[in-house]
Amino acid sequence: MAARRGRKIFLYALGTLLVLLVGGFIGGRVMRHGHKPAEEVRPGVFRVRNFFTEIYGVRVGKKVVVFDAGVDPDGGALEALAAALGTNHDGVTDVFLTHGHFDHIAAAPLCRNARIHLGIQDADMAAKKRPMIPWGANWFEKLLPVPAVNLTDAILDRAEVPLDDGRSLETIPLPGHTAGSYMFLFEGVLFAGDSIQIEDGKLTFANPSFSVDVAQSKRGLAALKTTLAGKPIAQICTGHQGCTVPADTQRMLDDLIERAKR
Repeated sequence: MAARRGRKIFLYALGTLLVLLVGGFIGGRVMRHGHKPAEEVRPGVFRVRNFFTEIYGVRVGKKVVVFDAGVDPDGGALEALAAALGTNHDGVTDVFLTHGHFDHIAAAPLCRNARIHLGIQDADMAAKKRPMIPWGANWFEKLLPVPAVNLTDAILDRAEVPLDDGRSLETIPLPGHTAGSYMFLFEGVLFAGDSIQIEDGKLTFANPSFSVDVAQSKRGLAALKTTLAGKPIAQICTGHQGCTVPADTQRMLDDLIERAKR
């Protein structure tokens, strides 16, 4: 009797788990196409939340620059962002990808006229020539597959990238979340991807379940005081939790750097 009851409990639990997994799979496939309206987080810098990830964009003279490309391969969030910048996906001239994980690259192939910028170490992962790593990204990419993304402009190291009207952005390597993770600094806004998170009013580190080497990422964060010397940071925009409040940004960044040193 006890054994039979135990089997029933096990089968009930297994059935419940399968229902949750199937429901999560179907729900995720549907919700990935959802997005919130475009929001101007500071003058000229727009943000659109796509399911659980963020994409950002700026217009620089004749250039329309997008930072990351979300998790929706149909590009609804991308179109909302492009519209806020006065164009559509064909008008996007540059896509800068903070790293090659599925939830940051999905709509990039829709930007047919754009230069696709990505750290060279993540090129094969984004192009689907090798699996997503680590295990967390690999597992979720199977649930929410995205098309292959082929870069046009490999990011090799720290550099100034000219845009238009004499303005430029800076590529800042910060490996650890992925081997090819980069941050992009544009006019005081640091687009950090997943290398920096916001939790409970603090900046914190990359999620270990989705990172290849958190210790390496922390070393890069610990060095940011030197890396960013002479470059005021007005706001930090993350890959999943939006942007810091400008008045709190420097304090939050200094606190993160100190904790990364420990």
